[in-house]
Amino acid sequence: MGGRAVASADDVASPQNASHLVDIAQSEFGRLDILIHNAGLTRRTMDQEGDAPASTFDKVDLELVRRQISVNLLSAFYV
Repeated sequence: MGGRAVASADDVASPQNASHLVDIAQSEFGRLDILIHNAGLTRRTMDQEGDAPASTFDKVDLELVRRQISVNLLSAFYV
C-alpha cells in the first residue's frame, strides 16, 4: 500500500538509544508527526503465572522487575 518502515534494534530502555531512534525516524522521513510506543515486555517476574503470593515475594528477581519497568514505562518518556 506504499508504506515505508525502518527497522531499529535500539533498546528504548536507554534514554540515549530512544533519542537515537527518534533521530533515525527524522533523518529517514524528514519529520516525526506521530509516535506509537509499542515496546513492552511480558516477562513473568513473579512466578510462572505472573502473580506471586506474598510468601514468595522475597524471591522476586528485582533486575527483571527493573528491566520490565524500564521498557514498559520509562521508555515511553525517553522516546
